[in-house]
Amino acid sequence: MENRTWQPIPGAPGAFAHPFVRPPDVLSANSYLIELPGGRLLIDPGALPAQTAELRRIFHARAGSRATPLLVCVTHCHLDHCREAAAWLDGSTWFAAQEHGARALAAGDRRSTAADLYGVAAPRAHTHVPLLTAADMHARQPRRVRLADGLEARLATEARGDALRQTLAWGAGPALEILPCAGHSPDSVCFRLGEWLFIGDLLSAGRPLVAGLPGWDPRQLARSRADVIRLLEEGAVRWCCPGHGNPLPAEKTLDLLRRQRDQADAAGDVEEMNAQRLFRTVAGALELIDEAEEAFAAVAGRLLYVADRLDLLDEPEMARRCRSALDMDATDALLQAFRDLCRTYAAGDVPQVAFALAAVPLVEKLRARLAPEALRAFLPAALVNRAQRLLLDFMGLAQGTRNLEEFVPTDVGALLAEIEAAWQASPHLDDAIMDRTDDPEGFAAELARRIGHPPPARRMPVRFAAASAPLAPVAAARFGDVLIQFLEWLALGGARSATVASGADGSRPVVEIAGAGWTPDDSPRTTAKLRSFARRFALAGFEWTVEPRCFRLVHGGPAAPAR
Repeated sequence: MENRTWQPIPGAPGAFAHPFVRPPDVLSANSYLIELPGGRLLIDPGALPAQTAELRRIFHARAGSRATPLLVCVTHCHLDHCREAAAWLDGSTWFAAQEHGARALAAGDRRSTAADLYGVAAPRAHTHVPLLTAADMHARQPRRVRLADGLEARLATEARGDALRQTLAWGAGPALEILPCAGHSPDSVCFRLGEWLFIGDLLSAGRPLVAGLPGWDPRQLARSRADVIRLLEEGAVRWCCPGHGNPLPAEKTLDLLRRQRDQADAAGDVEEMNAQRLFRTVAGALELIDEAEEAFAAVAGRLLYVADRLDLLDEPEMARRCRSALDMDATDALLQAFRDLCRTYAAGDVPQVAFALAAVPLVEKLRARLAPEALRAFLPAALVNRAQRLLLDFMGLAQGTRNLEEFVPTDVGALLAEIEAAWQASPHLDDAIMDRTDDPEGFAAELARRIGHPPPARRMPVRFAAASAPLAPVAAARFGDVLIQFLEWLALGGARSATVASGADGSRPVVEIAGAGWTPDDSPRTTAKLRSFARRFALAGFEWTVEPRCFRLVHGGPAAPAR
């Protein structure tokens, strides 16, 4: 299949198509122009006037001044697929949409069309040919829809296996097949013409910030995936044409759908994708870039320090392994792309929804670059965990999911005792390196680990005072990592020592942290840092307040806190 050129559709005699595939974004969908004997089809007109103008030019260049009827069809009623539908409707153009989408477009429903996420008015269009109506699905009687004098659309619905399908014929030439494909939205459909299948947003329906859109239904989506998988397994479809991204061979689409099916089985509940969730995701991305640059700089700087010292100690192979634990050039490039995206958004050049969706793949790529186990061989676990959790927390925010499994009933006093042991622990205090004197590789690994961990003498003294408190659901590992990072930040800020004490406020556990010789200032940097720690402690189950002489953490309640 070639983009932006007319070509025959195999299996559909007399049908020619011109795929109008755009660079993937959320501002407008791909469009597919089709010429049939005696008429034309346009699948998904998109959302941009410039796209409409170009599509008109392509049709005109093909048909010249010859007037031919046009049927505009949409795979679903989301704004990026159909905002320009009304621009096409005139005396020789008709519009077809699934029944639910037809009602949304008639009413100008901002929620169902996702117009509220874009901050614009909802598209409106009158549907001449409602597809897959309740009457069609139940009665399965052929239906005729008059378009104009001497021209009508003929619809027939039938069961094929476990699925219902509808055919739409008008004028001469092959019929268009319509398959229910609900899940991404209630009105989602696929269109099939010959060996081509137009699948709308089926492939992206489970993506972060897409899953959870109004009307999103994971059970219906699973069924739709299964129906399309069965269709592709039959072998009659050769190409799949998505709403965003390049057309894919059926075999590649089949592989993607099978993997999505398997991943969906392990997915949890997804929060509705609305304006509030979008705002939180955008705010999270803007906060993440500063924290991610700081965290990755700390990891990279420590790795380079360890590698340089290993070279000086004549351990070149272990130094090479240390440097290869993180691809620093690729990581820096991703962080710079993320920073540039944030600047573009701050300048007002990118809509919120486009910014959030562009941030997600950058964070996913950063996650792919981060190899926690390889890094922990050289660096303190808390340092590596910080970078990993920053990225995971943002992806959870974007996906609308939370990992509730990490919350377990916890004795906070006992947890503080474990954190104290971790704070005091150091590879410098064990004899493991002495046991490796006859093992050159093991000796080099232990040496690298010692270099990567600051010696105990450089660590700020902390007194832990643990008192018993009621059991409460806490993300214990997360809490320990954040507390250690906070104590390290206090030390960097000039605190000479610190005290961490646990207790209870009625039925709720409390932890108080005081740093001797240091008080927070009101600079923007300090304010942002304290806000970041407040958010991270909240994800572990605690509400943060700044008291005159301490930082106070009170457990959020009997259940894991909401985002």
